[in-house]
Amino acid sequence: MTYRVSIYFKSFDNLYIHTSINKISIIKNYLDKKGKTNSLELLKKNQYSFFLLNKQKIKSAPKMINLPTLKKKFTVLRSPHIDKKSREQFEWTRYKKSLFLYFQNTSVLSLFLFLLKNSSFPGVQIEINIKHSTFCNPLQNTKRALLYFAPSRV
Repeated sequence: MTYRVSIYFKSFDNLYIHTSINKISIIKNYLDKKGKTNSLELLKKNQYSFFLLNKQKIKSAPKMINLPTLKKKFTVLRSPHIDKKSREQFEWTRYKKSLFLYFQNTSVLSLFLFLLKNSSFPGVQIEINIKHSTFCNPLQNTKRALLYFAPSRV
């Protein structure tokens, strides 16, 4: 069985999306490298401390798909009493990107979702769709999860 994981990102800053995609690709490459061993042994040994490594090189970074950005502009009066001509303009921009990952093993997929759940992505809203194919009907069953990671407080 193959599992396709679709991850959709929404954020007000494009840099947050790129850092979270970088972190997810580090997790995926680590699991692909360690996929031959038992994934439960990796959890017992606490070997997922690679989250702390920001300068880790990525061999095959998953390609991201840019979705359309949403821009809204607002005009506000500076003074409500007089001087209607003096106004301020603000712009609100929301960026969206998507990422597709493929897994062959159920235990590696569950470990990936566990690590994804326990990691922090401040300022990014993440939507995860999991589709799996069987021999009878390809990509029939779909599970959907919506995760929102608020900024971490230190």
